[in-house]
Amino acid sequence: MKKIAILALQNCMQSSVTGPFDIFSVASIEWKRIHPNETQDLFNLKIITDDGLTVRCFNGMQIEPHMGKDDIENLDIIFIPVLYADFSSILSNKDLINWLYHQSKKGVLICAVCAGVFLAAETGLLDRRKATTHWYLANIFQNRYPKVILKKEKMIVDEGDFITAGGVTAYMDLS
Repeated sequence: MKKIAILALQNCMQSSVTGPFDIFSVASIEWKRIHPNETQDLFNLKIITDDGLTVRCFNGMQIEPHMGKDDIENLDIIFIPVLYADFSSILSNKDLINWLYHQSKKGVLICAVCAGVFLAAETGLLDRRKATTHWYLANIFQNRYPKVILKKEKMIVDEGDFITAGGVTAYMDLS
């Protein structure tokens, strides 16, 4: 069973949190249908936030997490959602950035979508590696992270321990 944490952040796009949650949930249900003797789900899914508190999405909707990032252990995958509007406070959250950095160093696969790739890049772990983001943000991204090899023409870039996706709805492809 893979343990997946979907990170919900202030000003994120709600569908990029709940969409992957739905996709992975359906995959688990179908896995058990195809493998009736299997007792475990394919995925153990948790929606997490930085501090365990409810976040407000860019559209005013709220997401209540299962827990905070410091309350979850033994992850296989972290999924960073689409960020929208002003996300500068997220990019200056050193505690969150350090947590992502250390999770990656433990072998956790980091997946990021659209502007969520900015947060992944803040760790420094994408330096001298390929990544993608939304085409509209490509110049801003390249100026902010000149050491990242930006492949703005790609929808998905898989670097093994980091997978990045370009467009707003690319979470469907990434999931």
